[in-house]
Amino acid sequence: MRLALVVLSGLVLALAADSATAGAASGPPVQITFGVFLTFTSPPDHPPCVPTTPCTAAGTFSDASAPMCPSGSASDSYVFPGGQRDRTYVCADGSGSLTMSVQYRRFFPGPTPDTLLITGYWEITGGTGLMAQLHGQGDVTSIFTPGVNGSLIETNSGDVVVAH
Repeated sequence: MRLALVVLSGLVLALAADSATAGAASGPPVQITFGVFLTFTSPPDHPPCVPTTPCTAAGTFSDASAPMCPSGSASDSYVFPGGQRDRTYVCADGSGSLTMSVQYRRFFPGPTPDTLLITGYWEITGGTGLMAQLHGQGDVTSIFTPGVNGSLIETNSGDVVVAH
């Protein structure tokens, strides 16, 4: 019994030390916010956006707070009607890119007729350049306007850490 307690205590201390080391390898969490505007596109050579067919959207992001670059292009890849999206942000200043998984969870009637209010969350899944070391997650709120070239206006906020 004593041996089991000694082993268990050793494991707890080892995990605590590992946790402290991992925390030291990253900076403190930083809150970020940014806006996104996307237009859903279906080029002539692309099949219509229907269930099981990959769809795309393209647009911009802006007003991003540090450590993200301030603005650039945004693109989505998703399968309709699922709420899971892979989104890529490319910095206009050439400093890097960021990839996020965006998951829409709740859909409500929008603030105006023929729109939807959508809420969900995002998580950073990769990056390049100055944003290769960013890790984090946050919330997303969207206003979706459907149509042939529908649009999505989003506000994103969350916490990121810069791994060293």
